[in-house]
Amino acid sequence: MAGKASILENLGPLEQLPLTHVDEAARLAAEAFRESPWYNYIFQDLDENARIEAMVWIFVRNIHLRLGAARCIFHRPASKDPEMVCFFMLQLPGTEPIGMWQMIRVGILKLPILFGMGALRRMLEVMAHADKIARDFREECKAVGDETSFCMLERMVVKPRYQGTGVGSYGLRAGIAEAAARGEGIFLTTQEERNVTFYSRLGFKEICFAPFPFQSGGGGAPRPWESKVTHEMALFPPGSARGQGPLGVRKTAKAAVS
Repeated sequence: MAGKASILENLGPLEQLPLTHVDEAARLAAEAFRESPWYNYIFQDLDENARIEAMVWIFVRNIHLRLGAARCIFHRPASKDPEMVCFFMLQLPGTEPIGMWQMIRVGILKLPILFGMGALRRMLEVMAHADKIARDFREECKAVGDETSFCMLERMVVKPRYQGTGVGSYGLRAGIAEAAARGEGIFLTTQEERNVTFYSRLGFKEICFAPFPFQSGGGGAPRPWESKVTHEMALFPPGSARGQGPLGVRKTAKAAVS
């Protein structure tokens, strides 16, 4: 593979994910998030390979439902075909909720048939919890007079052989610039400590961390993903009331759900 400088010189601009690359982006994200506590909880009855395939299935449909939020970076060397090397979702503020007809259209309602009612129930629990995290964050901002709008960053991934070359920073900086041009900040959650370091280098501030709220149930030894911590992080634009000065990190002890 080319050197780091050569790779960065041949990166294209941030762009909306083409339809032709939806399946590739979904698989890249599924492989990257194979240890995610969210999806280990949802698909806890599946082995690892089956869980990854289930995640690909979910991600393909989720991307189709929110294609306008899907962003990617291509490596475009002159002598080779373009290669997608970075993908993430940047959900814009005020996006309309996904309706029943849209879910029917992409086939997501087949989930309980393919993976069981338990997987559907757990997915709805996780979705409700994620919505509450984002809603609480917005309310906390409003409580201090901060009316900033925030994009939601999800599934930030870099193709494995390009990791450590600066591709991720390049892609995310482009996403930050897109949000900043509209006067918006960016909010995200992560369960990986290394991601906290990565996002902090790009200006994000940690605002909360909490134990993962879901448990597998059924007794026995705790599963590794049950001990994960959820970190909430935000990039505040200039002039944001909540983003001024030191920002204390709030720790919450959210009740576990089994």
